[in-house]
Amino acid sequence: NYVKNLLSEPKVSAVCSMIEAINEPDILMKHNQTPQSVKIYTNTSEQNEERGRIYASILKTTNQAVQEINTEKNEDYKLGGFSLCMIWTHNDPIKSLYLRFAEGALDELDGEQAFDALTLHPYGGPTDDPEIGEDGRENPNYSSSILYKIRRMRGLFTGETFINPTTGEESVANDSVSGQRYNYEIPGIWHTEFGYSSAKYKTGDSQSMCTGDDFKQAELLLRGINIIKSDNLSDKVWIYDLIDDGMRENEEQFNYGIINSKNHTTPYSAKYAYLAMSNFNKMIDGATYSKEEYSNNYCFVSKYDCGVRDVHLMWTSNPDGADLTYDFGEDCYYYDIFGNKLDETDVKADGKYSLTMTPFYVVCGEDIKRQTSDF
Repeated sequence: NYVKNLLSEPKVSAVCSMIEAINEPDILMKHNQTPQSVKIYTNTSEQNEERGRIYASILKTTNQAVQEINTEKNEDYKLGGFSLCMIWTHNDPIKSLYLRFAEGALDELDGEQAFDALTLHPYGGPTDDPEIGEDGRENPNYSSSILYKIRRMRGLFTGETFINPTTGEESVANDSVSGQRYNYEIPGIWHTEFGYSSAKYKTGDSQSMCTGDDFKQAELLLRGINIIKSDNLSDKVWIYDLIDDGMRENEEQFNYGIINSKNHTTPYSAKYAYLAMSNFNKMIDGATYSKEEYSNNYCFVSKYDCGVRDVHLMWTSNPDGADLTYDFGEDCYYYDIFGNKLDETDVKADGKYSLTMTPFYVVCGEDIKRQTSDF
């Protein structure tokens, strides 16, 4: 009744067509019995599996309500399911327990397609390179990379094999609870939260999501979203968050925005992340196909087929930089992450591209058209 009443509201249907059933249910906490009622995590496989089964029952009921509203009110609401945050970090003994949440839910659903889209929150920390993960240089499974986590979780739902980004080997994700392989239809994932905080590090403190400055936030956000979109162009991404919550530069949650807060000296002004993502949308406008075209020795090239042009991003995850010989086969135009045009000498020397951890664009074919002004 709650779902049907909410979705029947004209003000909701006027602006909303996509909904989620509970945010991050895999990291739900419970109150302990202390007078302060401090929230604590419970981390056993059995508890997480049972939570998953409970969530599956909620998801089925929600889906039933959505379908009834779509029929009765001639609406077209789409339901996103799971909204998972802890998505397969098997080298972390705590986080890997949360995989049992998804497995328990899938076992309870038993093949019922009670959702239109799989929703994930594929966060990574500032020391987790989006491509190689936290331990990618020493451990060849890239288990904490954004790409590996997404592919592994998608494979659990669809039954498709997923490719290890390092070795190129194919793997299969069976449900460890039931041993089943599922075949859910997942045309595109909704990444309903993804972002980085630009908060500075506190002395002696380890806030895992703080990049330390606005530019690093923009760099990692662009690389992360590019990894998502080049793996599957139909995936949708919601950036967390739009606007900073306040002015405390050491407060992690205050600084996820890509726009400055209302208390900033220039209220609601664009941060570097906003400029980078706005430009990314413009650069790949009209893209019908995408792929990771090159990945070797910590150097990466992504490609977007935009019809009259191919748009590439080039970068390295090596903090020391890298030189790469790469032939695009035609004349190219170059742009930085904000859309400023670059000369070839800015990105190339002695016939090799000079890569850093900050990507740049290579446009082949018709150049990008930009609006110009006389002032």
